[in-house]
This record gives sequence, C-alpha cells and structure tokens, in this order.
Amino acid sequence: MEELIVYGIFADLGSQSENLYQKKLDMLFLENPDNKHLLQLELLSGNILESIIYMTNHIHLNDIQTESFKRNLAEYLKKLYYEMDIDYFCGLCYKIWNFRLPESIRNDEYFDVLSYVYDGSWLGWEYARKNLEKLFSHYG
Repeated sequence: MEELIVYGIFADLGSQSENLYQKKLDMLFLENPDNKHLLQLELLSGNILESIIYMTNHIHLNDIQTESFKRNLAEYLKKLYYEMDIDYFCGLCYKIWNFRLPESIRNDEYFDVLSYVYDGSWLGWEYARKNLEKLFSHYG
C-alpha cells in the first residue's frame, strides 16, 4: 500500500507515474480483493486526482507502515533525482512536501529537506544536492 501511495503522489503531480500507480493498484487488488480501500481505488481508476483525494481522506497514517512509506518515497525520489533537471526536481520536492505529505513525515529530520531544496537557487545547488543525498543514504 505504501508504494501505491507514493506512485499516486507522483502521478498526481504529473511526473509520468500513473502507469506505475495503476499496475501496483491492480496487483494489490488481485492479491487482496476484499480490501475496501483497494476496491474503491480500482473504481476510481483513470481519475488520479480523485484517487489521491480518496487516499488522503480514507487511508490514514496509522493504516500504513510509516517507515516503509518513507523508504518507498525516498527510493522513488532518488530515481527521479538522477533523471531530472535539479531545478525542476527541487520544485517537485517542495510541492510534495507542502501539499502531499502528512505532517509527521513533513517534519521528519530527513524529509524536512524537501521544504527548502527549492531554495537551491540562492542556497546553492550543491547544498541542495548534499542534503538530498543525505536523505537518500538514510532511507536507501
């Protein structure tokens, strides 16, 4: 479930993750057809914004394994980090931190970096890179 939520976050922000999200959802639903959350998400297939709203409103932090979610998020961020322009990537990080993460994860000492890496233009991109790599090495 944690990996599905991560894919959903990125798909909602337009980072080409909708196919990964849909494949993971289908796999989880086939493995757990009685899970009411997965059934609802299957019914919402094709509407990523509604799916994210559903996950935000119905799948509470205590329903997921927080450390697994953090690790999945860090792994996916790391993958994108090596594929994207640093300026675009840092903007994406800020959107994720500001709009998609539960407060307890936003305030995690490692994920807090997502709030200020976008300021790399004046803090220096090397500063942003160093802190992002610290996040990746901790959860990677």
